[in-house]
Amino acid sequence: MAAQPMKIAVFFNDQGGRLSAALDMEKLMSVAAKAKGVAKTDIVGDSFLDAFPALAGEVVPGEGIDRVLFVGGFTDAQKKACARTLVDAGINPYMVEWFDPTDQGLLNTALDQTVRDKKAAVMLKMVLARARSLEPLAPETLPANERVLIVGGGVSGIHAAASLTRLGKPVTLVEKNSGLGGKVAQLARFYPRMCDPRCGLEHVLFGLADSDLLDLRTLAKVEKLGGGPGRFEASIRQAPRYVDERCDGCGVCQTVCPIELGDAVAPVECELPVEAFSPVQMPIEAEETVAPSEISEQVAAEATTPVERPSRFMRKAIHPALPMAYPIQFVVERRHCPPDCRECEKICPRQAVRLEQEEKVESVEAGAVLVTTGFDLYPMERLEEYGYGRHPGVIDNLEMERVLALDDAHIARLDKSFAAGLTSVGFIQCAGSRDERHLPYCSSVCCSATMKQILELKRINPEVACYVYFMHIRTPGFDEGMYRKAREAGTVFIRERPAKVDVDPDSGKIVVESLDVALGRKVRAELDLLVLAGGMCPSQGTTEAGKVLGLPTNEHGFFETHRQCYPAESQRPGIYVGGCAREPMDVAQSIESGAKAALEALGFLGAGIRVEPTYPTFNDKKCDQCGRCVEECPFAVLTYNEKNIPVPDLAKCRQCGNCMGICPKTAVDLKHRTIKQYAGQVEVVGENTSFLPKSEPIVLAFLCENDAWLAAREAQAQGRVPANVVALKVPCAGALNNALIADALSLGVDAVFIGACPDETCHYVKGNQLIRKRHDDLTDKLKKMSMDVERVVFAGLGPRDVDAYVRAIDDCIALLKEKGPNPFKM
Repeated sequence: MAAQPMKIAVFFNDQGGRLSAALDMEKLMSVAAKAKGVAKTDIVGDSFLDAFPALAGEVVPGEGIDRVLFVGGFTDAQKKACARTLVDAGINPYMVEWFDPTDQGLLNTALDQTVRDKKAAVMLKMVLARARSLEPLAPETLPANERVLIVGGGVSGIHAAASLTRLGKPVTLVEKNSGLGGKVAQLARFYPRMCDPRCGLEHVLFGLADSDLLDLRTLAKVEKLGGGPGRFEASIRQAPRYVDERCDGCGVCQTVCPIELGDAVAPVECELPVEAFSPVQMPIEAEETVAPSEISEQVAAEATTPVERPSRFMRKAIHPALPMAYPIQFVVERRHCPPDCRECEKICPRQAVRLEQEEKVESVEAGAVLVTTGFDLYPMERLEEYGYGRHPGVIDNLEMERVLALDDAHIARLDKSFAAGLTSVGFIQCAGSRDERHLPYCSSVCCSATMKQILELKRINPEVACYVYFMHIRTPGFDEGMYRKAREAGTVFIRERPAKVDVDPDSGKIVVESLDVALGRKVRAELDLLVLAGGMCPSQGTTEAGKVLGLPTNEHGFFETHRQCYPAESQRPGIYVGGCAREPMDVAQSIESGAKAALEALGFLGAGIRVEPTYPTFNDKKCDQCGRCVEECPFAVLTYNEKNIPVPDLAKCRQCGNCMGICPKTAVDLKHRTIKQYAGQVEVVGENTSFLPKSEPIVLAFLCENDAWLAAREAQAQGRVPANVVALKVPCAGALNNALIADALSLGVDAVFIGACPDETCHYVKGNQLIRKRHDDLTDKLKKMSMDVERVVFAGLGPRDVDAYVRAIDDCIALLKEKGPNPFKM
């Protein structure tokens, strides 16, 4: 049966007479009526929206219309209303095209009327060429799992889990330590209210404990992740706890345990085989100061045996979960037990001790993954000049939290009056931060944390002398009040970071000499305690998770995200990041970022993942299996099928079109934005350059719809763009194939202008980089065409870079006038 001929209806929206005031509508209607495939043309006015449902219901079935072109300005609400009306009338939504003459400067009455009318006719032909190549499309639904896998049980992960379970979503929470709470559970006080952080943590955990939707895995790590969004499959390795769920935390077992270990709040972690990762393995007695990513590897290369820190904090080999006693079951550090000791097992009144437990590996399916693996402190032992690790009186700021948090539950050998007995305490800010030798960035919370610690010290002992050595005090927002309170309490602020710290051999006190700029003299302080305010590094857990999950990190080792627009999205679709795994942040920000990640994850859960039908397709007859698309895909969504042809994982694909742009054989097409559709428009422009005098160059601009297109549209609305420019919108500059550029130039277009996102802002990670990278290939092609390479112009433009766009276009036109017309111009 022969295919039915296409029938296009063209509706000109002349509401308020905007079109007829600027254009010769009679000529434009005539151009439309004579165009191939056009079956109906009509001008609608101010009552258009009210009359259109009846018009569509009559015209579409009555005249067999199968696609519609709207010409004129429409609001988003008007477009949606018209599209719904056409769907009801039987028109596929992807068979509807919109053309706003404002985008091409056609309503700018300051331009020559003849030029405007001629250009309007060309632009109408161009959009009709696209309309003729439209195809009906329908979205697809992929199966999705309801569960969310959360990696990291600190404050961000706990709150994310609570938010999701309240929404009825099952959660598997994986935490490498024996208990939840992360670094926040080790703090003495929250600022600015100075309340106990465990109160806030326990408040959230109460709700989680009552939920049947939480699957908690402590002493566990994700060993492998397969599948994709909606259908991830994680392999989780869980170390034995040696105590089962019958444990009620009575603590009788501790009374008979003969082993005491240092540092009662050092985390007890699940240990995976060495070959699984390459972090530095630290003994349990040592502080957990392993830095992540490149920093971790550098520390590993230089690492010697960790310093045996004199510990004021003790624990037995069997003890409550750390850093916070949730879950309530105790945990046994079996490697420290004497070979034949089973005293805890014998005495347990509930028979909950199980010393023969073994590790296990289980699979968990999830629709989405949240990574909230927190931070580690920068290793203070690398700051040799401050004596950390050589003098027990030099501690880091997290250890200071432990000093301030001492109570009967944590103390075994230390007089509770330790903090009250201090007479002088110093704080060195930016210890290892804002320093090119260590961490080049500011961790943003260290100054506020120091002010909080000073105020807590002053509460315990108002007479304690406090000294703060700093470069700049940064207490943003409401935290500024703590800085003022610390000053009012008598804290001495010295604007110098000491070069060296000494110890008085007689008194054993720490001696710090520095220049007080305000006093104009040296100040010598003898301190009982010196606190190094270290910066935040990505945690060892972040490093491990990055390797297992395949998540890129930035130059500092934190997970890479588009911080401005999509801060929770990693570069692997379906995997989201929150808290200090993303960047240094305070507790409130960590909670909020975790909640944002949880919200974004909802799209991959439950009834199914909706996939818009505008994904890439691959022509196996044209593909030569070069693999460039697979290598360059910003989101690693392409794999090979049995014919060695790339295929996209539709749940992961973000439909940016970079695979279409990179393909040297034009074997890849983004549905609804195919190379053929663009080529048809380019051909119309190339064949109709006579809308301008021959002395005037024609510039074809391909503009990224997220950034450059918005700037160009505003420039047109302001009447600042000459008629020389014809603009086409692309999903990403990286989607532009070199073949289209070569076609445009070979057809007589004088120059191709490519408007990409500014550097480091691309919504698709590296689309602007990929189009520039392909410039070398294009240069060779232009040389073979005896074409000036300057006829292809690149510019990075943000949505409000109107002035930059206008300057770039003006410079391009001036250059073309100097070089003369394209030699291929007819």
